[in-house]
Amino acid sequence: MSTWERIERLSPGRRLINDSFMCATPAFGTGVFWVDMEEASAFIRHMRESQESHLTYFHLLVRACGLALARYPQVKAMIDRDRRIVHPASIDIGVSVVGTTNFAPVVVLTGVNKKDLHTIEEELREGAKKARLEEAATLRKINWIGRLLPFRWIRKMLIPIAYRFARVRGGMVGSFQVTCIDEEIAIYNRLSTSTIMTLGQVRERPAVIEGKIVPRMSAYICLGFDHRVLDGITPMKFAHEVIRLMENPHLLAED
Repeated sequence: MSTWERIERLSPGRRLINDSFMCATPAFGTGVFWVDMEEASAFIRHMRESQESHLTYFHLLVRACGLALARYPQVKAMIDRDRRIVHPASIDIGVSVVGTTNFAPVVVLTGVNKKDLHTIEEELREGAKKARLEEAATLRKINWIGRLLPFRWIRKMLIPIAYRFARVRGGMVGSFQVTCIDEEIAIYNRLSTSTIMTLGQVRERPAVIEGKIVPRMSAYICLGFDHRVLDGITPMKFAHEVIRLMENPHLLAED
């Protein structure tokens, strides 16, 4: 008698996606950082009340990453065909949105360092709608490709060849990735870009302020990076610049 409640058969497209994940680089480094979100919380409340905005912490993070990437552009570099490192001319951030499978649709926001919070909010909202509408069509295409590659040994041979091209990955996910998970800490190690930043749950936590333990709105952010492209120092400097901007949100509202 079987002990399984049910068995779900993977389509050729899902098998192709899973093999693609396995071809992502394992040469990663990770940093986890605590961020004081008290000022960001007040800033968002003010923007919502005064401008009828739908601004969220995630919009602040995307804007902060865009500005930090302008200061540390090497963080968006990508390895290409295991032969060279390419440096994209534009700061394009891929934002994961909720999908129906483990293949999360990605909205690519271009030139983020040159866009204000309102533009980021609007483009992300419209981009997410479009990505969800196109997800079914995208999955049908992947399923069709999966049928052309029915054997895993063929997929394992061909996928890495395609995956080595930075132009292919950049077109799909941008040159830097950002996502958020409503959990305490979310760590991503599989990378399509050289770096990915994840925002965890924003809530009250104990914090030491002026020698006293007080409740403080805070969050953890996680930065995963590809050690084939970056050393450990530059991504950490980048992360601290993001933290500085998140803890001083008025800087994110400046042109």
